[in-house]
Amino acid sequence: MRHKITVIFFWFFSISGAIAQTAPSPFTSVGIGEIGTNAMIQQEASGGVGIAMGSYWNLNTINPAMLMYTRNTIFGGLTVFQAGVISDNRTIRNASNSERSGGSNLSYLVTGFPVIQNRWFSTIGLRPFSSVNYNLNYETQLAGSPYTTLVTEKGSGGINQLFWSNGVALSKNLSLGLRTQVLFSSIFTEFVNNVDTQEIPVRYSAAVYDRLTVSGLTFTGGLVYTDSIKTSGDDPLKITLGLTYDFARDVRAKQFQSVQRRILTGTILEADTVQNNTVGSLDLPSGLGFGIGLSKGFKWSIGADLRMKSWEDLRRLEQPLATANSMYLGIGGEITPDAFSIEDYLKRVTFRLGGSYEKTPYLINGVQVNDFGINFGFSLPIVPSSNTGSSLNKGFSSVDFGFRYGVQGNLDNNLLQEEYFKIHFGITFNDKWFIKRRFN
Repeated sequence: MRHKITVIFFWFFSISGAIAQTAPSPFTSVGIGEIGTNAMIQQEASGGVGIAMGSYWNLNTINPAMLMYTRNTIFGGLTVFQAGVISDNRTIRNASNSERSGGSNLSYLVTGFPVIQNRWFSTIGLRPFSSVNYNLNYETQLAGSPYTTLVTEKGSGGINQLFWSNGVALSKNLSLGLRTQVLFSSIFTEFVNNVDTQEIPVRYSAAVYDRLTVSGLTFTGGLVYTDSIKTSGDDPLKITLGLTYDFARDVRAKQFQSVQRRILTGTILEADTVQNNTVGSLDLPSGLGFGIGLSKGFKWSIGADLRMKSWEDLRRLEQPLATANSMYLGIGGEITPDAFSIEDYLKRVTFRLGGSYEKTPYLINGVQVNDFGINFGFSLPIVPSSNTGSSLNKGFSSVDFGFRYGVQGNLDNNLLQEEYFKIHFGITFNDKWFIKRRFN
């Protein structure tokens, strides 16, 4: 057990700088970049739904109160470890051109365990809070001159989060949760100008380099109410209502900015510091989410989420950023034909399907960017059910897949359209780690 815990914490801290952006996207130039969803692969494959829809075998990092779903009264509470990676491929179009890009990266590491059996479940994890990755090139006319300036804008980095979530059962039907997030890391941006002329060769370029470093705590609360209705068959119909609230927080931010003269190879010849780690704050807005879910034992579950966040209140060192209030509507579900089938492996595979529509925080040309996507996926169990005496005692581990096809923006209003396909791959381990053995 100590060996397993040591490995997990080594992974947490060794990859803390590796969780960042995947494929480049011009939309990440807005605000603080692309905001993470907090969804695991299982929720991603079900339309990003998780405020009131959970699983016995997988962690829920969308609503901390839903962690009590993993207490699993049949198997006595499991320790769960999950890791996921993402491969992202995008095609970006404007009125005349298109460009493809792609990338892969680690998306999360999370482990969860019961603190008090059937009363208190806790998780700790690492994943992106936001990611920035763009490279824009365009021309502008110099005022009063026949020459044009070639402008390059670049952005990279993002904000990571180390989070600790706790779900507590207040009663048989009511659970309360709190997620504490430690935000850290930096966003890097630079603007480079080159005068385009053949009559007067220019060997130098002017650049502005900016680094925003963030550190601080944010909090998300959750509430879940569940009730059951007796139906025909062994399993009752469970109805779940969920609520989440992201508290507005001003986290510490430092800004470094310099004006540079470079040669065309990028080497800096001169630099003048404009801001030397000026201390201020990044003002993060509040958010509210509602969810409803229906489930029947280990067989199937469906749910719907509505999430809203007031990104218009986003401020960077007291300066407002060009962002809009967001709205996310998702619906999805999963089905397992027979989780305990001994003879038919396919009956133990969990299949997922969902979709979502989102008004994103991005404003391009003064118009809000919309996003529409279709999700699907499945989990392949890797613990055989034939050995019922031991495997059911441990629960089901799995190899997990999720896929999303989506489109955000449009050529008429935003002048940009991005078509993307995301592949999520992960593993889930379920076991009893913190139970003292009484018999050999």
